[in-house]
Amino acid sequence: MAAAVATTLNVADDGSDDGQCRTKRESFFSADAGAYAGQSAGTGGGTPTPVGSTDLAGWPPPAKRKSEVPTFLANQAARSMPRPLLCSSLLVTLTYWFCFVYSQVVHQNTAASWEIRATFKNFENIMDRRTSKLKADVGDEPDDIVFKDYSEMYTWLRDGYLPLLWEEGPYGRGLLAGRMRLVGGVRLSRQRAQPVKCSGESSEKRWVDAIYNQSCFSAGGETTIEEDTYWLDIMEDQNTMLEHLLHLETSGWITRETIEISIQAFYFNAQSENFVLTQVEFSLEDTGYLHGENEVLMVPSDIYSAKGRFFLSNVGADVLAGFCLAACLFVEVLMWRQAVKNLELKAFIFNIYRLANLLSFVGGIVYLCYYAYLSGSVDQIALKLSELSDLQDQGFMARVPGQLTGARYSLLDEIHDLAFEASVLYRGAQWICFWYMLVLLIKFGEGSKRA
Repeated sequence: MAAAVATTLNVADDGSDDGQCRTKRESFFSADAGAYAGQSAGTGGGTPTPVGSTDLAGWPPPAKRKSEVPTFLANQAARSMPRPLLCSSLLVTLTYWFCFVYSQVVHQNTAASWEIRATFKNFENIMDRRTSKLKADVGDEPDDIVFKDYSEMYTWLRDGYLPLLWEEGPYGRGLLAGRMRLVGGVRLSRQRAQPVKCSGESSEKRWVDAIYNQSCFSAGGETTIEEDTYWLDIMEDQNTMLEHLLHLETSGWITRETIEISIQAFYFNAQSENFVLTQVEFSLEDTGYLHGENEVLMVPSDIYSAKGRFFLSNVGADVLAGFCLAACLFVEVLMWRQAVKNLELKAFIFNIYRLANLLSFVGGIVYLCYYAYLSGSVDQIALKLSELSDLQDQGFMARVPGQLTGARYSLLDEIHDLAFEASVLYRGAQWICFWYMLVLLIKFGEGSKRA
């Protein structure tokens, strides 16, 4: 039959109307019948060969099979979802996103944080001017405080850092910028490493100990690190405080084994309701580079403040975000119900939007619990400060230089440790919520390609 068709269509065109019709029929069969030669060709049941072709190896072409495994990034299940349900999912997701951002704005008072850090930056610049430790702003020079040795650190403390905090004023000493109240005083902490042989007990490197002629101190490996603290109490006047500092310098409080000195001060601002912990860490690197890095950590003194209107407070913002998260969960349940009804559960489950929704719900619950835990940590600071207040009402006993123990200083150590932990949690919330917001943005794509 195929040969007959080819013979019939190859009749020469004689210029007549009939010849022109035959030419058109030849063109049609060559392009159409030849392309679909996989179909049955007559009573013989054989497979016809395309016109002009003698190669049967690749004929008929294989049929394309649809993959049974849905693509992970596809949105196939959205094709069978009712449009109102998809619109509801988009609406509640957008509402929850705005509520979550609003909750973060209320919790993370960025304006107050910036102003507090700027205040201590100005404070640091004043200290640098008094001690001639100005930082270079050009070139590749280090931008931190650099000393020749630890003796310069004592000069920096005596001439710059401590006098600013111990200035007498109408509201007593320890008041910075008329708002920041120094609590307890300044805590000096040191870390000491046990000396080890530079050769590492290796017989092949005995020359190292002979040439270097001293022990090595390193915080890595099996080296034991010891840490202790000394308090410069704000309840003592400036002259007494300087006597304590002189005692530390002359008694060799900083030894050759010292690898790091930390100077911490804890402040409270009742007007902005913030705790602020500043620390300057002087580290002696293995290269002999002795430098100091200043860090300002802060945390609100009341995570769930009840001041002002309810919806403008931290509690109201979290409650609003919780309701919006519940609305997202309700719409998600409706979509699962619809997917089961349409018998497309596999396509509904195996895509990125279900994973984004799971992370959104889990992350939203973790977010609320995280701030609840942070609130408990801040409340512990308030309880310790209450104990400190009661202790101060009993009177302050002056101490002699070198005295390290006392209930007051044990309590102050606990306050500093709690403030450090709470401020780290508070800063960590910023990073966690940043990545969580990116996950929420994925949900906006669901239902965007609807058949």
